[in-house]
Amino acid sequence: MSSDLEVLATAVEHVQRKIATVLLGSVLFGVFTLLFFFSSTILIYRGLRVHSYAFLFATTSAMYITSTVYWVVETVTLLQTLYLPSEYAHQSESSLIHKSLTLTICLGLNVFFGDAIILWRTCALWKDNKWIRWISMLAFVAITGLEIADAATSRTDIANYTTSVARLPIAFKNIYGGISIFLSLAFNIWATTLAAARTWLYQRALRRSQTSTVGLTRKSLVLLIECGALYCIVWTAFIIFSVYRGYEPEGAPASYALDQAVVQLSGCYPCVIVVLVCLRKARDKHDFGSLEAPRFGQSHPSRSLIPQSPTAVKTSVSISIPSPALTSPSQQHFELKTYSLGEAL
Repeated sequence: MSSDLEVLATAVEHVQRKIATVLLGSVLFGVFTLLFFFSSTILIYRGLRVHSYAFLFATTSAMYITSTVYWVVETVTLLQTLYLPSEYAHQSESSLIHKSLTLTICLGLNVFFGDAIILWRTCALWKDNKWIRWISMLAFVAITGLEIADAATSRTDIANYTTSVARLPIAFKNIYGGISIFLSLAFNIWATTLAAARTWLYQRALRRSQTSTVGLTRKSLVLLIECGALYCIVWTAFIIFSVYRGYEPEGAPASYALDQAVVQLSGCYPCVIVVLVCLRKARDKHDFGSLEAPRFGQSHPSRSLIPQSPTAVKTSVSISIPSPALTSPSQQHFELKTYSLGEAL
């Protein structure tokens, strides 16, 4: 009887610790599902023969698969705890270790693919600065190398796992993984700061051209900055709790919630990028018919030669078509290059 009571007490304790966080993960997974299918439909409609679209589709699909595996494992574990507490309490240590490693791999893959998309976005924003591109690529390669080293050397640490530790996904196994998650946070802060700098430069160009309109391009950039800042905050909290787990293996409800949030939010972020860009394009097409936003280094000769009325001039300014009377050549060049960011995405 006492054994049954201990099993029931263990099950109740784990349910209380996990049920709210699994529900949170389910909500975030539902949001990710909607964003993924919406963005995938848009990318397929626009054509996967475009390299950037194919890259985004492949990466977000891989992230969705890993997020699904993570959510299924966590949900099945919770249901097993509720309906089969005896089997849950008497799981073998190897079974728990495999479950923990599965969750850790899913988390690591999502972080890897998320950093890859952040690298791509940073290079798209700063096409004109090779130093920023090279620094970003070197940081990404360093993070990837450390993650591989962490995974390759973690086999020697499996024997040191305890049953309680194995119930949790482990953010890192050794010093290589520890450095990689801190470097990943620094990389995300770097990318978000660069996006903020590009937005500030774009807004300054608009002020110099005396253009009053804010534009959907700037709004999209601002929203990307806000999403990046939120992700950095969540990632910082996740690192803090991951380090704290070294002293408290069972963790706290907040650490479980961060596990769920990091995995799902890292997938939502790139899908938000796709949706924002495509909404901008749809808005431009709706407002100006078949007239597309100018690409970098291109203009329509026939339109630039046709005399324009004041109304037409106002319309051309609102969509960032340069006018010699309003902007200098350098400002025109910068504004074209910045506004064409959406085309690159």
